[in-house]
Amino acid sequence: MKENKKNNSELRMLREIMKYFKPLKKYIIIATFTTIISVLLSMPIPYLNKILVDDVILGKHYSLFGVVMTVWLVILIVQPLLNSFTKYIFSIFDMKFDLEIKTDIFTKILHLPVDFFTNNQLGYIQGRIDNEITNLHSLTAGKILNVLSNIVMLVFGLIMMFFIDWKLTLLTLIIIPINIINSFYFAKRVRGVNKQVSEAWSRQGGKMFEFLMGIETVKLFVFECQSMKAYREKYKEAIGITKRKVKLDLISNFFSSVAAGLCSFIIWGYGGWLIIKGYLSIGAITAFVGYAEYVFSPAIQMAGLKLNLQSVFASWDRIKEILNLEDEKMISDTKEPLQITEGKIEYQNVSFQFEDNEQIILNDITTNIKAGEKVTLAGSNGSGKSTFIKLLVGFFPNYTGTIYIDGQDISKCSIYSIREQITVVSQYVFLFYGSIIDNIRMMN
Repeated sequence: MKENKKNNSELRMLREIMKYFKPLKKYIIIATFTTIISVLLSMPIPYLNKILVDDVILGKHYSLFGVVMTVWLVILIVQPLLNSFTKYIFSIFDMKFDLEIKTDIFTKILHLPVDFFTNNQLGYIQGRIDNEITNLHSLTAGKILNVLSNIVMLVFGLIMMFFIDWKLTLLTLIIIPINIINSFYFAKRVRGVNKQVSEAWSRQGGKMFEFLMGIETVKLFVFECQSMKAYREKYKEAIGITKRKVKLDLISNFFSSVAAGLCSFIIWGYGGWLIIKGYLSIGAITAFVGYAEYVFSPAIQMAGLKLNLQSVFASWDRIKEILNLEDEKMISDTKEPLQITEGKIEYQNVSFQFEDNEQIILNDITTNIKAGEKVTLAGSNGSGKSTFIKLLVGFFPNYTGTIYIDGQDISKCSIYSIREQITVVSQYVFLFYGSIIDNIRMMN
């Protein structure tokens, strides 16, 4: 029952990711066509080897030599051209795929409440986005079409292997279950570790970004050595967690390598005996080896697909954690816009404290500010002057009490309509990259 739920969850995640493929379907169609043609072009090569060895060299039918080499040369020229064009299509697809997902994530982040950024380092957020999207590249159009080409190669290769010698084929196929068992066994263990690895490296990146953002403070307090020490600690934590994933990957790769070695051992062991007994020609075993590569290389990749997809599922889980967060737009769209007629502001029994801080920033504040009145808020650092303003523009909605503007409770009004009508000059001035005029133009 638990395994069925997990499989259903993975299928659901695949469908969610695949929705980003729809706007890019023209690239997928073109790449599918060129991929299939390229795969089909490679199919005759092992059989050309057989003809070259058995008929041309050993059979001395030299008239076939020119035909075989001409066909081979055409394949060698056309196939790389198709592959290069396909890679170009895939590179465009990957960039546009990144753009679609990053647009959704960045849109969500821009609309998240301020306390999200208070509780998370900016470097951690950026590192997390980059790491997760990089992991999603294990499920791009190129990877999916690679599965398609593997299926075509596997089927065609099997047909040719059975055509050459069915007994040798059946004996060789014993190896495939080893890879399937290996993949499913390690897939259960890798997914959880992948999430921990992504989290660890995101936090490591966040720590560096934090020190760079606060470089002036670091220098003023001669904090360089302590900063480096803290950064190294985060990096060591990430290395420690990554080691566990590396060990799992190495053990899995060990069994895959053993299976690949056994495949060659069986082909040349039993195949060599068949040649000695005269049941199989040298050219036939040469072709068989070529087609076995068409079968076992795709089979190993497809058997390891479930294992490789665990990093995709782990990353998509973490991306969905962000996409599923309740943002200001979701809340604001359900509320009426604020209508300012005079500009009267009223705080009634307003209290506020940060969730992770026991200290109360504002305690039972009640005050009235008349329309057009000029007011100065005086107090020591940390007394709540800035917080008083931030509550007015909806930065921190989790306060108690009521704030009115022209008699309207702002908690029941659209946040964006409030901010569009209130101007705040922050004590922390931030200029975006570019000139002053570029900064001004951004607002239009």
